Amino acid sequence: MFVSGYLSPSGCWGSLFRQLHQNGFRNTTCLQYSSLRTGIPEIADVLVDETSAAMRRSGTDGVHLIGYSLGGLVVRYAVQQLGLDTDTVTATTIATPHRGARLAYAGLGPAARQMRTSSSLLDDLPEISSSGRVRWSLVGSTSDRVVPISSATAGGHADAVSLSAGGHLGILDSPQLAHTVMSHLGSCETERRHPEKLAS
Repeated sequence: MFVSGYLSPSGCWGSLFRQLHQNGFRNTTCLQYSSLRTGIPEIADVLVDETSAAMRRSGTDGVHLIGYSLGGLVVRYAVQQLGLDTDTVTATTIATPHRGARLAYAGLGPAARQMRTSSSLLDDLPEISSSGRVRWSLVGSTSDRVVPISSATAGGHADAVSLSAGGHLGILDSPQLAHTVMSHLGSCETERRHPEKLAS
C-alpha cells in the first residue's frame, strides 16, 4: 500500500512500482486523498479502511506500507495510533518529516500545519520502536533540501537509511531507493515465510 506525499500524484511511484512488480510484489495500490483539505488523522483513518479492503481483495494476511513525505506520517499515525500495526509487516517512510519541516509553514491546509516543526501532532506521536511487531525503515536523502536528513531519519533512528542520491522529489526515482526498499521487504518476507532460518 503506497501513500503519496503533499500534493504528489499517484504517478510519482512509477519507478518503484515497476521494481516491486518485477520482484513479485504485484498486489499494489495507492491511497487517494486530498492533502489540502484533510488532516493526517483523517487520512490515516481512510488508510486503515483501504488497507483492510485491499487485504480482503488479495487474500493476504499482512501488508507492506510505503509512505512518501506526508504519506509517511500518515503511515506512522495509522500504525501507532489507529491499530494498523496488527496487519502491518513493514512500514517504510521516504523523505518523511518525522521531526517536522520548516517549509511546511508555507503550505496550505491542516496536513501542512501538522508537518511543521512546532506541530503538536508530531510531539504527541510515540517514538518509533525497533522491537515491536512492525519492521520499520526510515529512508532519507542527504541531498534533500525540503526534509532534512535529521528529520527523515528521526534523528538517526536505528532503522534509518541515509541515501546520497536524489533530492526530495528525485529520491523516488533513485536506484538506491529501489534497492533499499526491495532489500527491506525481501528480508522481512523471508523471515515471515522461513522463520526456521532465523533459529539456525
